[in-house]
Amino acid sequence: MAYLEKTNFYNNTTLNSKFLEYWNSPYLNTSSVNTEIVTITHNYENRPDLYSYYLYNTPRYLWTFKYLNPSVLQNPIWDFKAGTEIRIFRPSYLAKVN
Repeated sequence: MAYLEKTNFYNNTTLNSKFLEYWNSPYLNTSSVNTEIVTITHNYENRPDLYSYYLYNTPRYLWTFKYLNPSVLQNPIWDFKAGTEIRIFRPSYLAKVN
């Protein structure tokens, strides 16, 4: 069986020899204790991968921005605009989860 990294959005999804099965959402506690509200700066406009790298030292957590802000980030790349306030996971929380 293939292996998916813990940072992968599909980590909890079953994988057969060729395909992913139905997606199983990862359980992440979205309480205010584990998240904070930040404003996207012009350095990271349309670049959630760079912001993920800045916050978490890996671009693989860029999906967490859409996970926490589904109504704000309809398109997780083009809606990632400077001045937009979004919720993010605290880096300390994601380090404990993985």
